Amino acid sequence: MPETPLVTILLGVISVCLVAITVTALLTAREFRMTLRRLNVMLPRADRALQDAQRSLALMRHCVTRADLAAQRVEAVVHAACDAASEAVTRFSQWKGQAQQFLAQRFGNGAGSEPRPHHRRG
Repeated sequence: MPETPLVTILLGVISVCLVAITVTALLTAREFRMTLRRLNVMLPRADRALQDAQRSLALMRHCVTRADLAAQRVEAVVHAACDAASEAVTRFSQWKGQAQQFLAQRFGNGAGSEPRPHHRRG
């Protein structure tokens, strides 16, 4: 075989490549195992954090629900107060009209106008 040195060199290169691939695969597997160990340590902490977040979310939902109910009650009270004020203003306007009409009938058209100036004698 005249090409024996060339075949030997190619087999050597292939062997070096196989060794490099094997070393790379072993290092990658080791790093992957270390990463999985780190994740295994972090998972219980993450679970506790998720449970805390769920509790906080439930508390926030409860607070928002109560605030919404309180806002609805305040809205109802304000609406009732506005209705009562409107009714009071309407009654006062009616009473004022009746009083003006009574005074006009009783004292004439001058009732309710500016007071008359008094002349001083002196």
